[in-house]
Amino acid sequence: SNHISLVTQTPVVLVVNPKGKSLSLCAELQGFLEFEPNRIDAVILNRVSEKMFAFYREMIESRFNVKVIGHLPDVPEARIESRHLGLVTAHEIDGLRQKIDRLAEHAARTIDIDAMLALAANAPAPEPPKTAPHVWETVPPVNIYVARDEAFCFHYEDNHRLLESMGAKLRFFSPLHDNEIPEDTHGLIFWGGYPELYATALERNTAMKQSIRRHHERGTPVYAECGGFMYMQESLTDSQGGRFAMLGILKGHVSMTDRLQNFGYYELTANRDTILCRKGEKINAHSFHYSACTDEGDAFTAVKASRQGVSWPCVIATPTLFAGYPHLHFYANKHFAENFLKTCRDY
Repeated sequence: SNHISLVTQTPVVLVVNPKGKSLSLCAELQGFLEFEPNRIDAVILNRVSEKMFAFYREMIESRFNVKVIGHLPDVPEARIESRHLGLVTAHEIDGLRQKIDRLAEHAARTIDIDAMLALAANAPAPEPPKTAPHVWETVPPVNIYVARDEAFCFHYEDNHRLLESMGAKLRFFSPLHDNEIPEDTHGLIFWGGYPELYATALERNTAMKQSIRRHHERGTPVYAECGGFMYMQESLTDSQGGRFAMLGILKGHVSMTDRLQNFGYYELTANRDTILCRKGEKINAHSFHYSACTDEGDAFTAVKASRQGVSWPCVIATPTLFAGYPHLHFYANKHFAENFLKTCRDY
């Protein structure tokens, strides 16, 4: 966030939580203000009572050239809980609109919104791109069906936009609720998500599983990452020990774990030609999952830049399939998206 604010010259409002702190809050704030160049112009205190807000504001403003422009009290009824891969997704939260309205009521009373707007007005207009955008070859549209529902809900919207700019016609379907994939499908994408929380429903939707397998058997190109990779396996064992039949396109078995596996950012290098790239090509990737598979593949080698010498094989690749735990951001190497689309177009 700090890097982006410097690039765009955008003013920053830093939110800090003083819980359990007194004067040490100022030491923490001094670290943010002096450690690296930044655009921090104001502070909001989170989970602070009205009485303590005045105490902290005087403490901060007497020491630093920043304004404390408000606070939010602790609002237990507006909390949003988290789980093993982050926050509970919006559609699963009962009374989400009421929670947001409750927070808004407090913010209107306890945060100087006019001061925030004044800061925002100081942001310069964005500069136009220095290079013209790439113009992709005009080609007939390709129908790519993307899994999207409660079980498959993690994706980079950038990936969708890039594929569309290249000529993809993206359509969406639900492995949980739909019965089949249309016949005009030229390619399939399964992003990440929570298949382990919906394993029973995924297992029972045999019509959809048969439809996906038919498409795969006839050669429809398939891209599956993380949760999608788990869905491709023969079975999935959840954290309670229940075992559920998945697609069976891959012959591995996935089990949930109590700790993150190969978490973080790394670089992938192709060990052989795939539907996304040629041997030796590279792309940055990211892993964030609490599961392990009996066969994670060896089409690529992952190398962690932050830990010298740490590497591992990953990704299963066939002439029509790319499946693995890594999340790819296609703008890191646009040829990966271009090659997938070409495979779908050739099909």
